Amino acid sequence: MSNNCSSSILSFNDEEQVKQVYGQLRFGKLKYCVFERTGDSTFQLCTNSEASATEADSWQQFLTTFPEDDCRYGLYNFRYTSESDNVERCKLILVNWVPGRAKIKSKMLAATYVRGIKSKLDAFGGGIFI
Repeated sequence: MSNNCSSSILSFNDEEQVKQVYGQLRFGKLKYCVFERTGDSTFQLCTNSEASATEADSWQQFLTTFPEDDCRYGLYNFRYTSESDNVERCKLILVNWVPGRAKIKSKMLAATYVRGIKSKLDAFGGGIFI
């Protein structure tokens, strides 16, 4: 089984909403969003959060949105200060959440689709790190 699922077979239930949320993430209006698989190759946005708390608080809040027994994909806007030039920057980080309690099939599908999800989201503006 290939670990590089093509983004052309993936779809979002509401692609316009995902594009809008992605744009808000890139420009810092939202801190994170989480996607869940709703079908064989369909995904939906299940939660997002406005950027308001400190970085550490936002990360902890982001982690609490993931279930203990099912897989999800999270997109997080990570802010940091570059040590070389002391400039604040941000990177979008894709998190492939695969908890130990998830079913084997769900774990396998999560691993299979992660590259496709990244490619699909990159098409909205690029610059995502796994």
